[in-house]
Amino acid sequence: MTVGERDASEPDDVPETTESTEPADAETVDAVASSHDAVEGDVVPAPTEPADRVADDTDTSATLGALSAAWHGGTTDDGEPLADAGTSDTADAPTEPDVDPNEPRLGAGAAAPSGGVDEAPTRGAPAGAAASVYRSRDERNRSVYRRANPWYRRLARGLIATCLLGAAAIGIYVGARYVQDWLDRDQIPAAGPDVPDVEQTSILITSTAEQIPLQGTLTFDTNTGSFEFVGLAGSPNATDNLTSPDGVEVFAQNEQGLWVPVDPSEPVVQSIDRAMTYLRDDDTADAILTNRLRRGYIDLDDQVDEGDDDDNQRTRYELSLDLASFAEAFPLQWQDFQETAIPGVDDVNNHPVTLWLDDDEVLVGVDDPSTGWSWQRLSYSSAPFEATTPAANQIVDSTTTGQILGVSCTVTGVTFDTALATCDAALEAGRAFAVQAGLADQTTSPAADLAVATVCSTLQGDEARSYDEDGYLTLAGLLVDAGICPGETSLVQQDG
Repeated sequence: MTVGERDASEPDDVPETTESTEPADAETVDAVASSHDAVEGDVVPAPTEPADRVADDTDTSATLGALSAAWHGGTTDDGEPLADAGTSDTADAPTEPDVDPNEPRLGAGAAAPSGGVDEAPTRGAPAGAAASVYRSRDERNRSVYRRANPWYRRLARGLIATCLLGAAAIGIYVGARYVQDWLDRDQIPAAGPDVPDVEQTSILITSTAEQIPLQGTLTFDTNTGSFEFVGLAGSPNATDNLTSPDGVEVFAQNEQGLWVPVDPSEPVVQSIDRAMTYLRDDDTADAILTNRLRRGYIDLDDQVDEGDDDDNQRTRYELSLDLASFAEAFPLQWQDFQETAIPGVDDVNNHPVTLWLDDDEVLVGVDDPSTGWSWQRLSYSSAPFEATTPAANQIVDSTTTGQILGVSCTVTGVTFDTALATCDAALEAGRAFAVQAGLADQTTSPAADLAVATVCSTLQGDEARSYDEDGYLTLAGLLVDAGICPGETSLVQQDG
């Protein structure tokens, strides 16, 4: 083994050192020793400057031996400490023991572990053991946060945040109310609503329009055109009672209760045909408020909900139509409007029209005071309508006379005679008259049947009866005129 070579079993390799015969420089030795003592690692750092090449190899070996003795605390072969052996004869060099170049030396990894470096005490920490206590980063952050954010500052920020949240909540509430008011504002009926199918309907017409002077109850089928018409008491149509089983052949009931064929050119039949032309497709408000008319020619004057009962609740729309401007902008659509929407209407601005819609958005009423066109829908259904078909033995020629065939009917335990062909026809027409007289809300109400039976029994009785509502007097006249239950109207009297 050469000088400076370590045992192969040691963990660290020491660079080989070339022996020198020149004396060692004392200052160089001291500097190397000092630097070796200051470093607590396994490897001695190399000097940044080249060593003095004047010292000989012998003194260099002695110096390395001294360093090894100082670092490892070893001894020589004689048992003497290496620190006391092999001193140099040179006066300037420190006394060093002789070192055998072939002597094995302990590696740096066998050196005793050095002590840990004490942590510098925290600034401002108390003296003693507490000065070396380590605080984590989170603890330091919390400490700094508490000092930089005292309780009153945190409280102020909380109050400010609460005020901002309160202001935001108030703003959201006000905005929601504004949006709700905007959504609930009065609006004209929506276009193209989804409504129930209407195949049969019963409509009370009170029209004084020049093109359709018709007053009475018209029940018809929108597909087949079959209809029944009963004139309104006290109107020019009071004596008219017509039926058409197929929409082509028309029969009128005479005073004897027989059915007489009617010429289709008769004025009353012509008025019914024109009325059905306007009413057949009037299921929604689109029948009046056409697509072109909605483009800025409609002004909503008022919107009112009518009726307390959910089954009888309606919404009234009072509108003003700019028909002159509409006719000028859309001449073709204006002509169609005259032929299908409102009969006899003129092209004037600010034309008033009132519409009624039920809770299903079905059009149930129209009133045009300028033209006199007015009607109210009494009932409607998706079932087909079958008009009264007169029996063969009840059909007579208008030039002949015949005997009235009476039919006995029993309703709610009350029996009366009718001049109509069947009790069902009499009861159906009587219910419509009861609603018209204001004695029932709708034709399917039990109150309608009770009103018809009560008045019919009085009309055909022997004693007069007084009623506290004038609607019974109206119903009595309608029942007698229509032949539902012929009798003496003077028997129905009013109290007081």
